[in-house]
Amino acid sequence: MTATATRTRRTRKPAAPKHETRAKRGRPAGHWVIECDADALYTVRGFANMTQARLAKVAGVSTGTIGNLESGARIRCSVEVAQRIATALEKPVKELFTLRKLDV
Repeated sequence: MTATATRTRRTRKPAAPKHETRAKRGRPAGHWVIECDADALYTVRGFANMTQARLAKVAGVSTGTIGNLESGARIRCSVEVAQRIATALEKPVKELFTLRKLDV
């Protein structure tokens, strides 16, 4: 390096923010979620004489979604999925799903 050339010092970029919780990402405290009643879904599907695969096809969701909701591996779903499943089973949404307020 020559005497006239100056070396610029590189500064570090600020660290990327750590994973933010959903509440910090704009979801207000006490938001609402839709939860599936696994036993009710299983029973109603049985009375409708439908397999998980048939219900999934009619509702337009994956077979895994139906299986997870029935087994309790997944209890929450979107409003759209709840509506599709209830419509496919010809039951009101309230019979299969509950709306619950989360206290965050």
